[in-house]
Amino acid sequence: MKGKNDMGIFKIFGYGLGSMSNNFIMGVFQSFLLIFYTDVFGIPAMAVSVIFLISKIWDAVNDPMMGAIVDKSPVTRFGKYRPYILFASLPLAIVGFLCFCTPNFSVGGKIVYAAITYTLFGMIFTAYDVPYWAMVPSLSEKEHTRNKLISCARTLYILAMLIASACTEKVVTVLGGGSDAVNKKIGYPKYVAILGVIAVVCAIITFFSTKEVNAPKNEAQSANIFREFKKVCCKPLVMVLISMGCCAMGMAFPATTGAYYMIYYIGNPAMIGLYMIICMGMAMIGSAAAPVFVKKIPAKVMTIVGFLSDIIMGVIIMILGRGSLSVLFVCFGIVGFFIGVRLVTITVMLMQTAQYIAEKNGSRADGICFSLNSFANKIGQALAGAAVSMILAVTGYVANAQQTELAANGILITRSLLPAVIGIAGLVFTVLWKLDTAKKKQV
Repeated sequence: MKGKNDMGIFKIFGYGLGSMSNNFIMGVFQSFLLIFYTDVFGIPAMAVSVIFLISKIWDAVNDPMMGAIVDKSPVTRFGKYRPYILFASLPLAIVGFLCFCTPNFSVGGKIVYAAITYTLFGMIFTAYDVPYWAMVPSLSEKEHTRNKLISCARTLYILAMLIASACTEKVVTVLGGGSDAVNKKIGYPKYVAILGVIAVVCAIITFFSTKEVNAPKNEAQSANIFREFKKVCCKPLVMVLISMGCCAMGMAFPATTGAYYMIYYIGNPAMIGLYMIICMGMAMIGSAAAPVFVKKIPAKVMTIVGFLSDIIMGVIIMILGRGSLSVLFVCFGIVGFFIGVRLVTITVMLMQTAQYIAEKNGSRADGICFSLNSFANKIGQALAGAAVSMILAVTGYVANAQQTELAANGILITRSLLPAVIGIAGLVFTVLWKLDTAKKKQV
């Protein structure tokens, strides 16, 4: 018989659909926004890197703000967190659509338009994502149920990324009536509009299929969000935050560089779909398998293994160059699998850290802690996109043209050595993550 806080498979799946909702469009963002900006909209690569970085400076304020707002939110008859899922989904879909529109502005006007829409999308994404993850402890008091919720959400998150990214090139070409830039200007907004409708439906299902049974009551807090944020900051939180940023970068690099890598380095654009299916498909399998690993192996250990795979496979991919495609795809699959595992295990580490902080401080601050999840992911994705676009600019990348050997090697580095370097950083900070033994036993 289920305990009062146990959840059936359909409710767990209903919660997981919420992760699909905001990540359908994010899948297109992560895999194709950079190449859309440079090859379709006509924005210089260096300008794109500046847009990504400046946008995330605001996110550094926006994410903890949202966490503080969520923590201060009252517990309504719909719950503390669920209303955000319902009301943020439609604006997110609309702004996502606007990001892929191509108004006939000057280059400067295009840069301003892209900066505004991209930053606005990030803000609304935060308004959805922070309460979504903060909601997990409120849905059940049972740790194994929470792990299932995280695993389901991460698995469907990757599935959304897989569907969105793997289908983009083909569907955009069909909807636009061709593969030229002028056709893609038509195809991209149509495709993102379709994904937006599906995303809103998924969010509605999540809202009606979940129930908060363990929501923390609203507590009097300081209006100074930075003071509230400072209260929960501790070494384990900082370590897991940096590790999550590295994890996000490790996932963003294969997605962001995939189209460039297949078109301009391998020279086979038709392989983009297969590449995305292998990378994201294996990540989905890894995410689904993660709870099995976590039952027997600590989440920290599995996270370390995931970063090791980035390091080893990155070096192998660099050495192989344009070598055997079958071997390269095996490497991509291995990286994808452990990315999926790591997405779950590092979220478990964050949840354990939040529980540790609650025990240590005597009060819950799930919104602030889980705002770090959104913050770290967006920072990691932005830094990955900025790093790739900077390397493209420095090595002389020219949109829709035959690349020089220097530019081609720059693309290879973004797909091999760069993820390996970030893997080393993630490995170090994961090793440094440690909870106080006495408090850990209480947790």
